[in-house]
Amino acid sequence: MKSSLKKLIALSIILFCLIFTACGGAKFPAGTYKGTGQGFVGTISAELTLSGKRIEVLTISGPDETPGIGSNAIQQLPDRIVQNNSTKVDLVSGATYTSQGIIEAVNAAFAEAGIDPSLL
Repeated sequence: MKSSLKKLIALSIILFCLIFTACGGAKFPAGTYKGTGQGFVGTISAELTLSGKRIEVLTISGPDETPGIGSNAIQQLPDRIVQNNSTKVDLVSGATYTSQGIIEAVNAAFAEAGIDPSLL
């Protein structure tokens, strides 16, 4: 009898955790945060606007990055990051250093918000 009760309690806890995780999602402190990263040629800046549960706006600036190569990453990655609500996205082919710099800049903005991006 005690064994059955323990199993029921354990199952209830697991079910609660699964439901909470699926419904809760990430919790972000609302606000706008900034970070920088190293691109292929120069510094990349990120401005990240968060609501309670998601990334609302992500603006990337990398004026020194190579036109047609690094600029492709600057155009494409922000949408991927916003859609995934995370920096765990595929990099832009041919623009690896710029892509990594963007990820670094956004992760720095998350850090400024008190968020560990590795947990997203």
